[in-house]
Amino acid sequence: MSLFDGVTGLFEDVFDGEVTLHRDGSEDVPMRGIFREEPSLLSELDGNDTVSISPVLKVQAEYAALLSRGAHVSVASRPGKRYLVTAIYPTRSPAEDRHFLAELSEVYSG
Repeated sequence: MSLFDGVTGLFEDVFDGEVTLHRDGSEDVPMRGIFREEPSLLSELDGNDTVSISPVLKVQAEYAALLSRGAHVSVASRPGKRYLVTAIYPTRSPAEDRHFLAELSEVYSG
C-alpha cells in the first residue's frame, strides 16, 4: 500500500472525459480518460529546436488492458477526430491505482 493509493480517483472525477475505443468488426467500447495535448521540445540536427504537440490519454488500468498499440480511440472533447495508440505504459506513480499513459497520433479528422 502506498500513500498515493486512491489519489488517482480524485483526479479522474475532476479531469476525465468520455473516450471511445473503436474496434474493427465489433461494437465500440465507452471508456473514461484524461486527454491532453502536451508540448515537447525536439532538438533538430541543425541545432534549432522545434515544439511538437503530442496528444496523450491517461486511463485506469482496467481501460489500459483494452488498449494496445494500433488501437483507434476518439475523445468527446475533440469531435470528429480519431487517434491511433502508438504506445502505452504505466505512469511513474507508485500508487497501485495509477494511470496508464497512451501516446496518440491523430489519424482522422472529419
